[in-house]
Amino acid sequence: MKTKEPLRVLIVDDEAVARRRLVRMVSELPNRDVAGTAADGEEAIQAFETADFDVALLDIRMPRRDGLAVARTLPETAAVIFTTAYAEHAVEAFEAEAIDYLLKPIDRHRLRCALDKVEARRRNAKLSQVLDRLEQRLRPSDEIPRLAARIGRSTYYLDPREVTCFRARDKYVEARLGERKLLLEYSLDDLEDRLRHFDFVRCHRSELVRLDAIRALHEEEGSILEMTDGQRIPVSRRRIAEVRRYLQPGDASA
Repeated sequence: MKTKEPLRVLIVDDEAVARRRLVRMVSELPNRDVAGTAADGEEAIQAFETADFDVALLDIRMPRRDGLAVARTLPETAAVIFTTAYAEHAVEAFEAEAIDYLLKPIDRHRLRCALDKVEARRRNAKLSQVLDRLEQRLRPSDEIPRLAARIGRSTYYLDPREVTCFRARDKYVEARLGERKLLLEYSLDDLEDRLRHFDFVRCHRSELVRLDAIRALHEEEGSILEMTDGQRIPVSRRRIAEVRRYLQPGDASA
């Protein structure tokens, strides 16, 4: 029988005692792994680029950058559970689409229940991905999907091959067509899955670009894609090798 993949937890808290306690509590739970720790908001943002995790246990009040601001930089595939000693932040936490909100000192049972909610969401997401992949296989391979964009009470339909890049914007994705910007009610992960066979590549957690709209790759200080419409789009360290591979002459469809 296949062993269930453990839920990977990133712990962010500026108090060393609180971090150690959370590490111990998560480690004691079955099928839960500690993916890493961070001591403040800046460290957390760096960890988002390098750590492989499913959910962040994120303190709200921290020096340099608070947890609510940090949560806005989370990868789309990751969930967040806020931890804090201050109950007055609960409304803001749920507005930030937190899975749960744990008051310190954190109760073991409440922590387990919160992580179980993340596990349930992950199972549902995997089922959705399986169904999306099945739909892709049933669709003729040369039929690129049209996308719908809402503007007021009107719905516009666009060909993705006219889009330079798709950019994550809170609950929406922004499509760039030259000077035009349209908001789509899709996730970037969904678009990546739909368009992976049509020469689009994910270069950053918040950017999906059309390969033939790339004019240059600059790597002096960090990696930047220069697009045909003049945009300059960052490439994350985790994705630069894949982007280079797609940009190799003759290998774009590899």
